[in-house]
Amino acid sequence: MLPLSSQQQNALGVRFTEAAPARKQVLSATATVTIPAQAQFIVAAPVAGLVTRVQAALGDAVQAGQTLALLASPQIAESQRGLAEAAAQREVAADNARRDTELFDEGIIPLARLRASQARLSEANAMLAARQSELRISGNRTPVGKSANVNGNVALTSAIDGVVIEASALPGQRMDAATPLFRIARLDALTLDIALAPERAALLAVGDVVELPGRGAQGKITAVPAVVGASQTVLVHARLSSYPKTLYPGESVAVDIQSRLDPAPGAVPFRLPLSALVQTGGKNLVFIANPGGVAATPVQVLARSDDSVVVSGALGIGDRVASSGVAALKAILMEVK
Repeated sequence: MLPLSSQQQNALGVRFTEAAPARKQVLSATATVTIPAQAQFIVAAPVAGLVTRVQAALGDAVQAGQTLALLASPQIAESQRGLAEAAAQREVAADNARRDTELFDEGIIPLARLRASQARLSEANAMLAARQSELRISGNRTPVGKSANVNGNVALTSAIDGVVIEASALPGQRMDAATPLFRIARLDALTLDIALAPERAALLAVGDVVELPGRGAQGKITAVPAVVGASQTVLVHARLSSYPKTLYPGESVAVDIQSRLDPAPGAVPFRLPLSALVQTGGKNLVFIANPGGVAATPVQVLARSDDSVVVSGALGIGDRVASSGVAALKAILMEVK
């Protein structure tokens, strides 16, 4: 307790603000509109080759299975030739196995010959499956059979319904294997990446409401990573539940986050001017007006913004807390100690 009269308080420039209960803290920040990884699909060159045709451009809406570009490759031609040979060999092996089965049933050939022909059919089936898998991985849809078209072309297709958000393929361009050519995304679920200082991120929790002022968009925090990035910020993630079509991936937007405060059990959080808070001896203090003077009261800081602070402690509704002249009160407190 600092025994100060009203005249002394006025002389020191001490002014008081009534403590107001606070249940939430609004944190303002800047976020980047993003697309979740599970809503994206990259179309890459399965093998080295030449882009012969491009059938999709940036911003185009595409459907699953739609051809985006054609790629010509000697490796594809070799795989197609191998598939045609495997299909032909499998057909011959199937005919031989079928004929030997009939001959064995008639008692003309021994069991050993039948088993040999069946083994050759199994080998042919395995080879055909391997050739089919080889082309399927490359995205090729060459039909199986003697008339398979060996042209060395592979169609690059979209695996999902979506919009082309990146396109780098050009006709006549040579590509190495695994070079990304298109990025397709579903725009039915947008997310936000919010870079915050660690002390601000610590005030947030999964489920806190995020709003985009003036944009008609709202969502919730989905993750608050316990990792600080290279820029010494925490990248908080949020998913938007509603947003206008005028919100675009990659756009930088202002957001307000409704942080739910978590005081000690039974404590009431209060919002005070930031100027009311002082630190001494590693503790946060506020000065509360009492009939006999001013009492230095320890508090726990729950949230902080540019001009206000939310605290909990031995405060009551209607308490008058010093918001100016606080430096003078702190100096007197240090002298008393």
